[in-house]
Amino acid sequence: MSRNSERYPLSSEPLRLDVLLSIGLVLWLMSFGCGSSASYQPPTPQSDAMRQAQTAISNALVRSTDAQQTQDDIAFLARFNPAPCDCPQWEIFLWGTWSRVHLEAITNHPPDLDPLLERARNDRDSGRFTVYTVTGQLSSDLRTASTGLKYHTLRVIPDEWGISLDYR
Repeated sequence: MSRNSERYPLSSEPLRLDVLLSIGLVLWLMSFGCGSSASYQPPTPQSDAMRQAQTAISNALVRSTDAQQTQDDIAFLARFNPAPCDCPQWEIFLWGTWSRVHLEAITNHPPDLDPLLERARNDRDSGRFTVYTVTGQLSSDLRTASTGLKYHTLRVIPDEWGISLDYR
C-alpha cells in the first residue's frame, strides 16, 4: 500500500490543500454575489414621479428639437441680450440652451423688425426682463463673429412676434 492510500483510505487521489482552499474561496465569493444588498431601497412614489417627470421633460426637448430641425416657420423663445462685442444682440432658446442669432426680416425689409427692437430696448431700459415669441426660419449656415462665436440667422416673420414672459 502506498503512503497516500494510507493517509486517505477512501480516495485513490490525495486531497490537496490548494484545491480545497480554491473551492472554499469560490463558495465564499459566490455568497456575496447571490445575497441581497442591505442598502437596496424599493422606489418610493416620489422617486417614481421624479423619474417620470425627468423622462417627460427629456422627451419633450427631443420632440421640440426635432421639430426645430424639420419645419420651416417655427416659433422660438427669444430674448434681447446685447453683448459688449460684435456678437448678435438676440438669443433664442434652441436645443435646450440660449444661442445667439442674428434677426432679419423674412421680407428683406429691415424696418419691419423695428417695432420688436424698439419694444426690446424699452423693456431693457425700464428694467424688465422680457422673453418674446418670434416666428421664422432658422438658417442652416453659420456666421462667425470677430470673437470666433458661431451663430445662425433667424429670418423672422415681422408681424408674428409677441410677449411670452415679462417680469422685473
